[in-house]
Amino acid sequence: MIPRIPARTDAYVQCGCGGTAQIATVSPIADDDDNMRHLYTCLECGMDLSFVVAKKAGQRGEA
Repeated sequence: MIPRIPARTDAYVQCGCGGTAQIATVSPIADDDDNMRHLYTCLECGMDLSFVVAKKAGQRGEA
Protein backbone atom coordinates (compact mmCIF):
# COMPACT_ATOMS: atom_id res chain seq x y z
CA MET A 1 0.00 0.00 0.00
CA ILE A 2 1.41 3.39 -1.00
CA PRO A 3 0.85 6.18 1.57
CA ARG A 4 -1.16 9.17 0.39
CA ILE A 5 0.65 12.50 0.09
CA PRO A 6 0.06 14.33 3.38
CA ALA A 7 -1.51 17.76 3.69
CA ARG A 8 0.75 20.57 4.84
CA THR A 9 -0.55 20.23 8.42
CA ASP A 10 -0.53 16.42 8.80
CA ALA A 11 1.66 15.29 11.72
CA TYR A 12 0.99 11.60 10.95
CA VAL A 13 0.49 9.47 7.81
CA GLN A 14 -0.11 5.78 7.37
CA CYS A 15 2.99 3.77 6.42
CA GLY A 16 2.96 1.03 3.79
CA CYS A 17 3.31 -1.52 6.62
CA GLY A 18 -0.01 -0.35 8.05
CA GLY A 19 1.65 1.47 10.94
CA THR A 20 1.67 5.16 11.76
CA ALA A 21 4.48 7.43 10.59
CA GLN A 22 5.18 10.61 12.56
CA ILE A 23 6.64 13.76 11.04
CA ALA A 24 10.35 14.03 11.79
CA THR A 25 11.59 17.02 9.75
CA VAL A 26 10.42 19.71 7.36
CA SER A 27 12.99 21.30 5.09
CA PRO A 28 13.06 23.68 2.12
CA ILE A 29 13.84 22.40 -1.36
CA ALA A 30 16.66 24.51 -2.82
CA ASP A 31 15.35 24.71 -6.39
CA ASP A 32 11.59 24.66 -5.60
CA ASP A 33 10.27 27.73 -3.74
CA ASP A 34 6.65 26.51 -3.78
CA ASN A 35 7.20 23.24 -1.90
CA MET A 36 8.79 21.79 1.23
CA ARG A 37 10.13 18.29 1.88
CA HIS A 38 8.41 16.52 4.79
CA LEU A 39 10.14 13.45 6.25
CA TYR A 40 8.10 11.00 8.34
CA THR A 41 9.39 8.01 10.33
CA CYS A 42 7.19 4.97 10.92
CA LEU A 43 6.66 4.22 14.60
CA GLU A 44 6.17 0.49 13.85
CA CYS A 45 8.81 -0.51 11.27
CA GLY A 46 11.20 2.50 11.38
CA MET A 47 10.93 3.22 7.63
CA ASP A 48 11.44 6.84 6.51
CA LEU A 49 8.84 8.32 4.15
CA SER A 50 9.62 11.50 2.19
CA PHE A 51 6.98 13.73 0.58
CA VAL A 52 7.01 17.00 -1.36
CA VAL A 53 4.25 19.19 0.09
CA ALA A 54 3.05 22.58 -1.20
CA LYS A 55 3.71 25.60 1.01
CA LYS A 56 0.79 27.74 2.07
CA ALA A 57 0.29 30.89 -0.03
CA GLY A 58 1.96 33.28 2.43
CA GLN A 59 5.16 31.19 2.59
CA ARG A 60 5.83 30.91 -1.13
CA GLY A 61 8.77 32.73 -2.64
CA GLU A 62 6.52 35.32 -4.27
CA ALA A 63 7.90 38.83 -4.57
